[in-house]
Amino acid sequence: MLAGLFLHSCNSYLGKKLTKKSAEDVKTEDMKSACDCAEGINILLEDALDYVGNKSEDELDEDEAMIEKMDHIKEIGNFCSREFGFHERRLDEIEDCRAVEELKKTVDKFEEKF
Repeated sequence: MLAGLFLHSCNSYLGKKLTKKSAEDVKTEDMKSACDCAEGINILLEDALDYVGNKSEDELDEDEAMIEKMDHIKEIGNFCSREFGFHERRLDEIEDCRAVEELKKTVDKFEEKF
């Protein structure tokens, strides 16, 4: 109860930071740093992994929803690369960003699946 009141009374920025984002929340206009990119791409990859479940790669090749998810990941990745020099092979260069470790774990899971 107190936590709900606290969140409700906090400014919207803090409230947004304390609530879990969905894939629909990840937009290029909200990417302000390489750390934002790491967080956003992690959210998108987790969403794609949740969607994939036990489907085979062949099933997913023609799956329109999966294609849209991958296009969204590509759009954010391209934007982040262009604007912030973001690249998954250079994640260790991003300082003071908790999202990097989570993204590394999610990338490993994604690569295992595919």
